[in-house]
Amino acid sequence: MPGTVFCLTGFDCPTKKNVMISIQNLQIDLGDFHLRNIDLEILENEFFIIMGPSGSGKTVLLETIAGLVLPTSGEIRIDGQDIVPLSPEKRGISIVYQDYALFPHKNVVENIQYGLRFKKSTTVQKQQESLQTLISLLDLAGLEKRYPETLSGGEQQRVALARALIVEPKILLLDEPLSALDPRLREEFIVRLKQLHQNTTTTILMVTHDFSEAIALGIKGAVIADGKIAQTGKLDDIFKRPKSVMVANFVGMKNLFKATVKNRVARIDSVQIQLEREYPESELYVAIRPENIALSTERPIGVTNCFCGHIEQVTAQGFYYDINIKVGNIDFYVLVSYGDFHVMKLLRGQDVFISFKISDIHVVGC
Repeated sequence: MPGTVFCLTGFDCPTKKNVMISIQNLQIDLGDFHLRNIDLEILENEFFIIMGPSGSGKTVLLETIAGLVLPTSGEIRIDGQDIVPLSPEKRGISIVYQDYALFPHKNVVENIQYGLRFKKSTTVQKQQESLQTLISLLDLAGLEKRYPETLSGGEQQRVALARALIVEPKILLLDEPLSALDPRLREEFIVRLKQLHQNTTTTILMVTHDFSEAIALGIKGAVIADGKIAQTGKLDDIFKRPKSVMVANFVGMKNLFKATVKNRVARIDSVQIQLEREYPESELYVAIRPENIALSTERPIGVTNCFCGHIEQVTAQGFYYDINIKVGNIDFYVLVSYGDFHVMKLLRGQDVFISFKISDIHVVGC
């Protein structure tokens, strides 16, 4: 199995993308927990995100790919090879858990090199070259002799990544890699992961319950809920066009209303929203992202969907405000920047107008 290729300055990475991970009709049973009918296709060098709420089975799927959990049935192929019969160390896969799992009695270099004990095919010179490349790529220079207890969370995370990569895996599995980091270190590590992905041919499969992390790092992904895949595809499509109420809630569609839809109109209580196309009469859900709703103190001109309401609640969220607008009996949620909020001098109880484009309305099936 050819492993990781480090594409440093002056060298070009391969551009042809083959299917690296193919999962078909995978069934997993762990006591009362079950994963059913899992089908995924992930390309070589893709940064693919597995998302879903806690307890949905994301980590179980990762561990099944790694060989730590045996499936009940189904197929997992890596670069065309059926890996279900293979032991974990023969799969060409590395996994990094959220707690890093570094050896406290080993220094940085010893931790990184630990996996090489199981990889006898490379020469000492090649191992040293890979070590120095990773130390440079992950900014670990100067930390080589330090022990885990003397490292920050971000430094420990980078050491865990280096240890996973030094064995030249075809696939790197990351289980909630950002969950234990504070906001500053999280932003820094996102940049590191992007650089890592750009400079290697490794396929990365990351698990997270945080959709903002997914958007920052990946292009394609899947949402798992209730033991099955609820939606897969480009993250932008999942974000803007969820196919179910569950996915809509997961990606932060705070404005999600059950509506009676007929022709081009969705009726939500006394509020009538004009839609982009016609629908047969039915009960559906209408979704609008909070950031796609404009708020103003005067009625805008030439906007089809414009409603008058009052500010019910204001919640400061750092650089923006989350504002609850009451229109009749319906609660709309709007995001307003810190600057705009103070320029408009918004107050609780104040009458305001909300408006949104027809193209920003998404109709979700039940």
